[in-house]
Amino acid sequence: MGGAVAAVYASAHAQRLAGLVLLAAYPTREIPDALTEVLLVGSEDRIVNWDRIETGRQFAPSNYTEAIIEGGNHAQFGSYGPQLGDGTALISDDEQIGESVRMITDALLSANH
Repeated sequence: MGGAVAAVYASAHAQRLAGLVLLAAYPTREIPDALTEVLLVGSEDRIVNWDRIETGRQFAPSNYTEAIIEGGNHAQFGSYGPQLGDGTALISDDEQIGESVRMITDALLSANH
């Protein structure tokens, strides 16, 4: 639930931030247009609540990027080992982290140009 809490903070303190990165998480209130939002989810994620992801899209700022990491799962976003109920990752932790960094960097760099 860390991402949902981060989104609440971002909504209330947008003037202190440049953006919001959500890893298999969703906002529950409007994210101001002054921020960039990046949402990443693994294709094998069986933990994330897809209904809440869908609902969270209505709160996204105008500069919003969403991407699926093919082969990634929920637990590998935190590298904390297998999580009960999660899908089996088809890529390594390092591959998911590397792809996450690349996608986040690309989204934030394109938002600032």
